[in-house]
Amino acid sequence: LTPEAAAVLKEYYLKLRYPGGAQDKYDTVPITTRQLEALIRLSQARAKACLREFVLREDALDVVELLECSVEQVHTDEFGIVDRSRGGAAGLSNRKMRKLFIQHVHRIIGVGGMCTMDDLRRVADRVECSISEFQTLIDDMRSNGLLIKKSDGRFEVLA
Repeated sequence: LTPEAAAVLKEYYLKLRYPGGAQDKYDTVPITTRQLEALIRLSQARAKACLREFVLREDALDVVELLECSVEQVHTDEFGIVDRSRGGAAGLSNRKMRKLFIQHVHRIIGVGGMCTMDDLRRVADRVECSISEFQTLIDDMRSNGLLIKKSDGRFEVLA
């Protein structure tokens, strides 16, 4: 990695991380050092494809252009407006969503409480759980003995 290429990647990473020098976390694109590492690896792959042992500035610029298109696509809503809260690490991980959902189920329905699928869906809406995540959470809770489906179709919440 030449110093010029490193400077291009660093500048782009910092521009994404803190656009306009913003320190407000809601004004940034969710990007981590993993993405910086990916930028480096992609730049190295591009240099290798050109049969070079060193990453040049042009390799880094091509990779930055590629990532800019990707970031724009991920963070642009259906109206063509860039929404930095969309995609990436801005959402909860599956593990965090599961924990949050279970906490809310315990707090709202209660351990030992009975509920319907609609009740569980309302809890999921409260924690902003997507429909696809919701079914996975329900299946996971049932397989781990946290939720039992009764013969009448309702569910019992267990500890």
